[in-house]
Amino acid sequence: MKGFAGPDGQKFDAALGLDAQHQPVLLPAAESKPTTATDPGQIPCPVCKLGTMLRGSSAYGCSRFREDCQFRVPFAWGGKELTDTQLKQLLRRGETGVIKGFVSAKTGKKYDAALKVDEGRVVPVFG
Repeated sequence: MKGFAGPDGQKFDAALGLDAQHQPVLLPAAESKPTTATDPGQIPCPVCKLGTMLRGSSAYGCSRFREDCQFRVPFAWGGKELTDTQLKQLLRRGETGVIKGFVSAKTGKKYDAALKVDEGRVVPVFG
């Protein structure tokens, strides 16, 4: 979660956890990182920054889905199967290059667009 303020007025990001007595405590983002990948092959979640992206049967999803992050990226988007390279580029950089051949769900017409992670969703970027 973002936007907590410490006693000194310093802002920080944190996750919720439980102490030994099962009472809720705030874990500053640096301390809650153990769920984040230490393997450079794993991809950190671009939304919560605490989890890693896990490959499922039909989408990549954040490893912290049980806690608070519901971010997912389906393997198929806009009627087109995305390549591993496109998916990893989207997850690592937050945006892909222009991808050709998407099909509009409303009109059925083909279009070209880049994909971008914006406020926890994957959206097309035109032009």
